[in-house]
Amino acid sequence: MLRSKQFWLGLAISLVFVALLLRTAHPDKIIDALRGANYVWLIPATLLYLASLWIRSLRYRYLVKDLKDISATRLYPILCVAFMANNLLPARAGELVRAYVMGEKFGISKVSALGSVLVERLFDGLTLLIFMLGTVLLLGANNTLRGLAAVSIVVFVAALVIFGAILRWPRQSERFLHRLVALLPDRFQPIGRQLVTSLLSGMVALRDPQALAIILISSPLAWFMEAVTFWLVGCGFNLDLNIGWYMMAMAAGNLALTAPSSQGGIGPFEYFAQQVIVFAGVSEGKAAAYALVAHAVVIVPVTVLGLIFLSVINISLTGVRRGAREMSAATESATGE
Repeated sequence: MLRSKQFWLGLAISLVFVALLLRTAHPDKIIDALRGANYVWLIPATLLYLASLWIRSLRYRYLVKDLKDISATRLYPILCVAFMANNLLPARAGELVRAYVMGEKFGISKVSALGSVLVERLFDGLTLLIFMLGTVLLLGANNTLRGLAAVSIVVFVAALVIFGAILRWPRQSERFLHRLVALLPDRFQPIGRQLVTSLLSGMVALRDPQALAIILISSPLAWFMEAVTFWLVGCGFNLDLNIGWYMMAMAAGNLALTAPSSQGGIGPFEYFAQQVIVFAGVSEGKAAAYALVAHAVVIVPVTVLGLIFLSVINISLTGVRRGAREMSAATESATGE
């Protein structure tokens, strides 16, 4: 891992955002706010967040139903393992880990499993974007948050157009995407073909009206539950803010994770979440302390749970890392699956 360029790039970006955070909030102020917090509120916050993961498991069930009908209860450990991998491994390797574990445990195509993850990420991005834009329109925003919203709009609207075209014209879209891949330098073409194959496989579920309806309902529900988790953490810091601010902080922090960063997105998440809370009228030190604790609530419990589930499904952390590395070779050889 220490030899990975992605690791060092992510670490550098995380350190930049940590420096920005500390530039606006003195460490002494952050420590004072942490000392004054009521951590009893973290109990319901953690339980609610873990419950929101079950809603995500239900959504994922319908994304992979055409591959294999797996209950949300059986998928819950897989999602926890994937989230754990995102928090411990660089370059958000949890997405690859999930596809690998799905193939190993349930015997389904790793390429198709990866495609379902890509589709899931689209719905997550669009939901967060709606939360972000809706709260910005209602509550306002500073230049930093408006910039984040603008970049997010460009990325996810482009993705929405691509996905819409694939649903409407699947065969024509496949030919068009492969033509685009052919324009890439030779060394990037294999991974380009892998991504196209994965994406097209993952889109199959969206042609089922029932599955699409459940996905459309469960996506905002899961993220709203996470926003309420943020509100519960805010109660521990005695922040007198309405739910809209927590929806914006949650959306801003998670949208920032689309940028490269170190494991768990530490740095960008805290900085942008703090920016929202400061804009809402909270002091910089307390806002930074709040952002640190809120992020800990959404990464520490699921990381611990993911490590526990790893032992249950009889895969080691080393095996998870090896599986993530093998996914490129697996998807390349699976283009005919």
